[in-house]
Amino acid sequence: MGSNEMTDRQFLGWNVQVRQQLVEDLYYTCRQNGEILEELLDEYVYLLKDNTDRLDVLASYVKEELGED
Repeated sequence: MGSNEMTDRQFLGWNVQVRQQLVEDLYYTCRQNGEILEELLDEYVYLLKDNTDRLDVLASYVKEELGED
């Protein structure tokens, strides 16, 4: 297992409350610094590279929000 991978047991330490707090902290951080948001989005899209269905959903959402067809 690589240094950035976590086992199911390790993931359980990231319970709902901890994850919610991380989301809240990331939201605040991204509002303060747009470059961090860009980096996080780039990483997220990269991690989805093998999930074309999810990428299609995200692309559709963007088109809808921007009013594009």
